[in-house]
Amino acid sequence: MRARGVWCKVPSLMKKSGCFIIVLVVAIFGSMVLNLALVSALATRGSSPLSRVKVTKAKPFDEEILVAATGKCDHKIAVIPLEGVIGFGQSGSLGESMVDDFKAALEQAQNDDQIKAVILRVDSPGGEITASDVIYDAIKKFSEDKPVIVYFNSIGASGAYYAACGADWVMCNETTLTGSIGVII
Repeated sequence: MRARGVWCKVPSLMKKSGCFIIVLVVAIFGSMVLNLALVSALATRGSSPLSRVKVTKAKPFDEEILVAATGKCDHKIAVIPLEGVIGFGQSGSLGESMVDDFKAALEQAQNDDQIKAVILRVDSPGGEITASDVIYDAIKKFSEDKPVIVYFNSIGASGAYYAACGADWVMCNETTLTGSIGVII
């Protein structure tokens, strides 16, 4: 008898949860219909979010030219910053990531015949190993044609130190935090 009493309660539980599931499906369907109606209303008014998307061409990096007393500027030295955590997940202002921006800055300096050397101003605790390796390779390739000097400001550790190894010279302050066990590993 006891077993039968338990068995009789299960179908009533199924009836209650079945009603809940039906109400939930109807509510979701109603929400979808309402959302589609709102999107179509916005589209007919010309204020669709898609109509406001603008594709702009990336601008090259800005230059600040300091002219000597003679007023001529035949040779330039580019200063390229490498700041913050190094990674493909860090958004860039020109490319998809800060790594793309850094490589674009090096490419711009490579293509400018007036630029005779590059100073990389680094203030980074490091970051992703793959991103650091990509930057290292870009610096190494660039340094085959023009001199590259790395200047560590406050911090140049881990992946930043690894990337700097592609340069011709590395300099830092006495108080700069640099090096890392991760680079050795």
